[in-house]
Amino acid sequence: MSDNDLKTNDLDLNDPKDFNGEAPDDINENDSLPDEDAVTSKDDSESTGGNDYSYGGNTPNNDAMYKAAVKKHTRTIIIEILVISSLINGGFFPIINLNPDNPVDIGLLRLFLIAVAVAYQAEAGSLESLAFAKSPMIKIWGFNLLPSLIGMVCRYFIEFGEVSNTYNFTVPNILAQALILSLIPTIVCFFAKKRREKKRSA
Repeated sequence: MSDNDLKTNDLDLNDPKDFNGEAPDDINENDSLPDEDAVTSKDDSESTGGNDYSYGGNTPNNDAMYKAAVKKHTRTIIIEILVISSLINGGFFPIINLNPDNPVDIGLLRLFLIAVAVAYQAEAGSLESLAFAKSPMIKIWGFNLLPSLIGMVCRYFIEFGEVSNTYNFTVPNILAQALILSLIPTIVCFFAKKRREKKRSA
């Protein structure tokens, strides 16, 4: 090992005078190396732009990303709403049986099915407020009415010839099903649009 190596190992990096015996102009004797935690914190802040983009954070960025995702996949979302709503309308028909001669009474299960159907239709309306952002409400209501009709037609042919069709497919049941499950998402969509317009004008 040479003498130069020994001298280098003895250098105190925090002592500016150990640089060839002279202190550089831009180093003060009272200066010290930056704290490692401070450097790491600064780098993290710079890499994220100083904002919190964590999932689920209540930030404008998350809301903008959600809207952008819905607009990007609008066609897929519309198809999914149409298919799932048709299945719900057909499977849950009649969601409210207004036929006094109906012999079927499933009690609490009926209430559970109603709650599930209403919750889904409300969520569909929220998505529609973005997917149909520029569409008139009458068009959105027509879109929501379509799966009601498709679901009931499918249900009718699935149970064609069965006794259940005689007490399920009555005029009051058909009208109630079509109106209730088409108006819920339409009303939710309407108020979601109004709320968004207020935020923009504020």
